[in-house]
Amino acid sequence: MISAQEARDRVQQVLADWTASSGQEYGTGEPTDAGDFWIIGFQSRAFLETGNASAALTGNGPFAVSKTDGNVMQLSPIRSQQEQLEELRSPRTGRGSMTETETETETETETETEAQNSRRLLEQWAHDNGMFLPITGEHVVYGWADMELGIELRRDGGRWTVVFSERGRDELIGRFDSRADADMLVLMRLAGPFAVKRVLEKQKSTSARRLVDAQSGDWTIVEGPSGQSEFWRHNDAERFAGLVAANTAELSAALLRFA
Repeated sequence: MISAQEARDRVQQVLADWTASSGQEYGTGEPTDAGDFWIIGFQSRAFLETGNASAALTGNGPFAVSKTDGNVMQLSPIRSQQEQLEELRSPRTGRGSMTETETETETETETETEAQNSRRLLEQWAHDNGMFLPITGEHVVYGWADMELGIELRRDGGRWTVVFSERGRDELIGRFDSRADADMLVLMRLAGPFAVKRVLEKQKSTSARRLVDAQSGDWTIVEGPSGQSEFWRHNDAERFAGLVAANTAELSAALLRFA
């Protein structure tokens, strides 16, 4: 069981990585007990020491640290904290109730298979949208990036870390003992900012609807953060939409700081 101080130490380790990449120094608040998680907020050290509002960080959610395995994940500031904690608990529910090694192994194997399928689909999506697989070091397992944004899964000292980059600035957004949990964070952070919508929705332009109609309804629009629209074959878009919905619901807006 992870103590409050251990949880705080893990968050401070993440913040130290942020400081190393950005120069910004941070401080943490006292851990709050949320049942099976510790919730730990943070602020800029300048604000904590001076109280100067101009030095305060805004739009940053607190960290949730699992008391069971010590996994650290930053929560979204725009969603209910309780809702996100319930989503984080969901993947663990089945595993936590297992008593037989064989059943537990089977469940973990299924989870790994689902993660592999998710990565294949995301790799296809990344390729179709002009992104590439960056080779930035021997510890990088996989990752995608364009000219401004990127996300990577790295192997770091026996643990799995998820790193988001924006215009050359790296930010550690998750550290896990489980590869499957790290994959899910990547998946959510990639999927979160991309809205997959039916092309016949009212807000779509008439020209877009005509283009889809011309293809006998076999296409769906996928909108990315650039505001540009891409066309996917209907079945692939459906799979992607399901991926977004399932993981946003189960694991929360995580797999990306991709916006």
